[in-house]
Amino acid sequence: SVIALVVFVAPSQSGGGRADRVDPTDDEASHRTPARDIPEGRLIVQLNSGIEVIAGDERWSIASEDERIVGYDVSPDGSTIVGASYVTEPTHYTRRYELLAIETSSGEKTVLAEANVTEDLGPAVWSSDGTEVAYRLSTLSADPAAAHPGDPIGQTLCVVDVATQTSRCPPDLGTVDGFSWSPDGDQLIVDGVGPDLGLRVVDLANWVVSEPISPRDPALVDALGGNRPDSFVFAEWSSSGEFVATLAHPHVVT
Repeated sequence: SVIALVVFVAPSQSGGGRADRVDPTDDEASHRTPARDIPEGRLIVQLNSGIEVIAGDERWSIASEDERIVGYDVSPDGSTIVGASYVTEPTHYTRRYELLAIETSSGEKTVLAEANVTEDLGPAVWSSDGTEVAYRLSTLSADPAAAHPGDPIGQTLCVVDVATQTSRCPPDLGTVDGFSWSPDGDQLIVDGVGPDLGLRVVDLANWVVSEPISPRDPALVDALGGNRPDSFVFAEWSSSGEFVATLAHPHVVT
């Protein structure tokens, strides 16, 4: 039986990613500034005790005794991790309350965003130019220190400017599972688990949300053998910006 299928779809015809996401010509490569700050061979590992950085014969940990940190993504130049501080409340709910930029060379932390007691932050993903971070913001029904809130009552995406630590958020998107930046940094593709929930595109210039890929699209249903997908997950843009790959879970009637 079919469990899931990987589907490649075209959300729009106006793709066009950044030049540094495709193989440059010899002439283009000769005019680029050498990326001297990119740490070749640096490995970032998430451990129970914190974040471990391994570079050749050197290795160091990024954590403090009184703080728990989860790592999400590494900046394009490899110099900074985006992660979150988290706490496990007495109700056994784990809440991520600070979004952090952590320098891999020194472990220095900068707070990018803070959640209030009924919010949860993360996961988070760097933009392709390293100037912004997109993160999920979940709204909880109660303070998890007092009562277990259950599932979030609302979710949306926010984008924070790394230099100014200023966040901007669209209205509630309902359910947000995964998300991915377009190569030009102008849009985010958003997936979620839920009946009749398609892939959504958020235009960051005006926060307009569209649904270019619907589970009810006849061509898509036909491509899945006549089975309408129950959900789309793990959506990722192609480097050209013309296509999105997603894992579709077909609804199979037995």
